[in-house]
Amino acid sequence: MIKFFRKIRQKLLSENKFSKYLIYAVGEIVLVIIGILLALQINEWNGQKKDIRTLQNDLEYVLEDIAEDKTDLLILRDQRKTGAQGCSKFLDEFMKGGEMKGFSYWINNNLNEVFYERKFKRNQNGFDKVLSSKLFQDAEFKTLREKIDEYVNEIERLIYDEERLNYFIEEKELEAFSNGNFSILYEHNRVREGFSNVESANNEIDWQNILNSKSSLKAILLRYEDDVIRLLIPQYGETIDVGTELQLAIEKYLSEL
Repeated sequence: MIKFFRKIRQKLLSENKFSKYLIYAVGEIVLVIIGILLALQINEWNGQKKDIRTLQNDLEYVLEDIAEDKTDLLILRDQRKTGAQGCSKFLDEFMKGGEMKGFSYWINNNLNEVFYERKFKRNQNGFDKVLSSKLFQDAEFKTLREKIDEYVNEIERLIYDEERLNYFIEEKELEAFSNGNFSILYEHNRVREGFSNVESANNEIDWQNILNSKSSLKAILLRYEDDVIRLLIPQYGETIDVGTELQLAIEKYLSEL
């Protein structure tokens, strides 16, 4: 092709057709420019296709994150619900004013569910990839960005409520140790579990005495029951629902490509 154009230029020069040569030269330059622009455009198209494929893969990772989040949230909700139901049962029995016999077994097997610090940690590998994509900032992804923001906000509210409850329990737990309430429980437990060489020990704990009006343990049980039933269980459900909406929006976008 280059030899072909060179022959044309030489022929025009040899025939002294200078004006035609200039026109031809300008035309050749224009063709070169058009070729360069086409090459650049093709590269840009290829780059855009690559970016779109990358974003599609990243959105698939987001779907995996949401699915893993849902699994974790359902587990947490069930664990919290079990703890709250135990608190309700224990507190109801205390309020009846009975001797609360038989609850030593419950407290040793279920109180850990209340005191164990549980908190949700979101899966965000896919989210980080998508949000760092320049392509995802385009106007066509505005709805998806808004739904991601809504989902993240729900998670932040949930984590805030969890942290408040965990902090309260930790503070009251230290207080319960300082006033001796927890010492009684642990002394009973070490005998029950066989940690102690003492052959005889009380089989029952005086719960009415421990759960007095200023009891740190009672404060923990009351706060746990209230926060979990009134705040956390609904928030787990709301977070799952918002995540499902985001999942459906992503799946819809991917199906339309």
